[in-house]
Amino acid sequence: QFPNVQFALIPGNHDLLLRDSPGDVRGILPKNCHLLIDEGDEIAGLKVYGTPWVPVINHRWAFEGRSLVLRERFSHIPKGLDVLITHTPPFVRGHDFDVSLQGCGAPRHYGSLDLATAIRIAKPKISFFGHIHSGDHEPHRIWGTRCWNVSRVNEEYRIGYDPVIVEY
Repeated sequence: QFPNVQFALIPGNHDLLLRDSPGDVRGILPKNCHLLIDEGDEIAGLKVYGTPWVPVINHRWAFEGRSLVLRERFSHIPKGLDVLITHTPPFVRGHDFDVSLQGCGAPRHYGSLDLATAIRIAKPKISFFGHIHSGDHEPHRIWGTRCWNVSRVNEEYRIGYDPVIVEY
């Protein structure tokens, strides 16, 4: 439907099919859709890398990992990226992307310290993430990287936020 637009697709914790059979999905995607599961690609002249991993929620979701797994997965994020796309947000004190969950009685932050460390090391120019649906949607600058929560849905999985459009 949008042949002149390039799409980067990064799965998340609900995407069990993409965890178990990514090849089946890749085979049916249009050529302008780039499925990135711990990998990068050049998209519209930009160096883009995507990773779906999130801290463990309850061991029933896709792409969950404990800190050692996340640290290993995120260690592959290359330096020199234009765009990093992750499912989970980084967790950095003073940048509470998941602040509204804290107000809902959530037991902890849902961002990843391991991702924050990887961002500090790799220094991508821009980082997009979702996972925390109702969290802070304002851009933050962390170690020189502009970071955005671009989730469109609220906690009821209904569209609640406008798309984020970034001129680069």
